[in-house]
Amino acid sequence: MKILVIDESPFVKNYIQKKMEENNVIVHVASNGLEGMLKMRSETPDLIIMEYELSRKSSVELLKEKMGSTSLKRVPVIMISAQFDKKKIMDLSQYKVKKFLTKPIKIDALFKAICELLNIKFEMDATPSIMETHFNDNILFVEIAMGLNWDKIDLLKFKIAELMKLYKIYAPRTLVIMSNLNVEEDSDRKVLALLGNIIETTHTPKKAVKILTSLGFIKKIIAGHTDFSNIEVVDNLDKAIDSLLDNKVLEQSLLSQRMYKQDLLAAKKVKTEKNQDIQFHFEEESKPDYSISCDSTIVIVDDDVVIQEFVKTAFGDTGCNVIAYSNGRNFLEDLPKKQFDLLFIDLMMPVMNGFEVLHRMKQMKANLPVVVLSALSRKETVVEAKKYGILSYLIKPITPKMLHAKAAEILKMSF
Repeated sequence: MKILVIDESPFVKNYIQKKMEENNVIVHVASNGLEGMLKMRSETPDLIIMEYELSRKSSVELLKEKMGSTSLKRVPVIMISAQFDKKKIMDLSQYKVKKFLTKPIKIDALFKAICELLNIKFEMDATPSIMETHFNDNILFVEIAMGLNWDKIDLLKFKIAELMKLYKIYAPRTLVIMSNLNVEEDSDRKVLALLGNIIETTHTPKKAVKILTSLGFIKKIIAGHTDFSNIEVVDNLDKAIDSLLDNKVLEQSLLSQRMYKQDLLAAKKVKTEKNQDIQFHFEEESKPDYSISCDSTIVIVDDDVVIQEFVKTAFGDTGCNVIAYSNGRNFLEDLPKKQFDLLFIDLMMPVMNGFEVLHRMKQMKANLPVVVLSALSRKETVVEAKKYGILSYLIKPITPKMLHAKAAEILKMSF
């Protein structure tokens, strides 16, 4: 069995490739539409998993070419997109698109679709688990609830690695938040594997890793394992943030970053000395591409017209549609009528402040990713954002690079 994955996110491709090859399914990957077309032609896959928004050649162009080939015509397709409307689904169905999955992708739904279309079976951990990870102001947050799932623990490594590439951060201070976890037979092994994956992937010194939890069994597991005994377990968010902002923790994190970069440079030097052959790639082609190029609609709610124009300009050449509102009340009036993909919102506004908007959105059960823009201090922002279930925030003053990175994290990293 062979699968072709055409997706610009290394995170998506790498994880699918690892999981499938563990189950004896060969996976070929392509980073854009043109590369996907060439790989599709060279070796006929049994299944194609394709992102709708592709560069260099659109997904529709690929599908049309596929339908013109006798060998490829009957190959089923799983299509992934930030959003699907009825028209898009109708248009794509004629091209043998069998499954439509929206971002963020649920891995169990993805692998269930693969098994159905290829008529194969493989085991996945069915433990209910919510696992989120994100960067805020150079701190890595890992949030876990409900349970610990082996597949998601494995998936976490890939997501952290891609976030670190995206933000160009090494050895970040890390806060692991655990709540409402069920005690299972192999909880000890899962907790230790989780922490091991985080430390191995981030290169963070253990004293710069904090666990926020009130669960007694987590404290016992950490205390009973010498490899992780330097990790502090706290039961209060204020205390956790204070601890992470401690100068000694910051110094250890920065030292680890310097050591990691020195090791990286040394490794590159050895590789260069031993390998003098010419690489047939432009320098830019070897770098991970996290540029935002999409048909997504981004909304900015801020009473400052300068900030509105700044956000519009930042995304001006990306293809994203940016809509601005000067107050929260007008935005909430339009929320049920329009399709938005990402919200940037200021906290301090007249008419209706950001906290009131977030409260109303929660009541409306609005399923919209939110990035809070705040001039508050880092600690205040974390505490307030957490009250409203907000995972992402940016501290003012903001830059185009910060906006692009945060949008890429949410719109491009699709698990």
